[in-house]
Amino acid sequence: MANYDKIAIFYNTPFIQFYYNRVHKKCLLFLKRFIKNNFKILDVACASGIFLSKLRKADQTLDLSGMDESSKMIKLASRKFPKEKFLVGQAEKLPFPNGSLDMVTVLDAFYYFLGKEQFIFECSRTIKEGGYLFLTVPVYDSLLQQSLINLAKAVSKLALFYNTERNSKHWSFTNIKNVVEKSKFKLVRSEISFGQRIAIFQKK
Repeated sequence: MANYDKIAIFYNTPFIQFYYNRVHKKCLLFLKRFIKNNFKILDVACASGIFLSKLRKADQTLDLSGMDESSKMIKLASRKFPKEKFLVGQAEKLPFPNGSLDMVTVLDAFYYFLGKEQFIFECSRTIKEGGYLFLTVPVYDSLLQQSLINLAKAVSKLALFYNTERNSKHWSFTNIKNVVEKSKFKLVRSEISFGQRIAIFQKK
């Protein structure tokens, strides 16, 4: 995602993180009932690693890794959180052995993946039986999401977040659910909060 190389320099600014802080808080509360001590978790499209750092604060026993296509984001994450593991890579090619992960998380980035079905296959391959896939995706018809999109278009730098070509490939949650459940997962819980659909699937 080349656009994220361009925004890395100001990604951690309070204006941008105001939105993500709200989403992260909700996600941590949501995940509290599913994450267990010593879970091995991969955060895909981890950006500057902020959500990963919040998982660490919530549970010091976790084995955490963050991955992003943007080398600049990974450099930023590694510099800010040097004790965590970060790597550059594509969502469609997870560099982990079969059945080695307890959970894969993707926050507000799945709609950018061009190979969505391949990513889901990779999750099915790398997540162990009983493990989880956690996703947040925008509810595009919500007033909040439309307001955020309009604001981003009005501010030239923030417009980098909204790549028209990639957003045109957005899947409905029904489509996501159908494809994920065909890949040995079942939907465990789903809710809508702050313009986001939050969902967790468990591998059968």
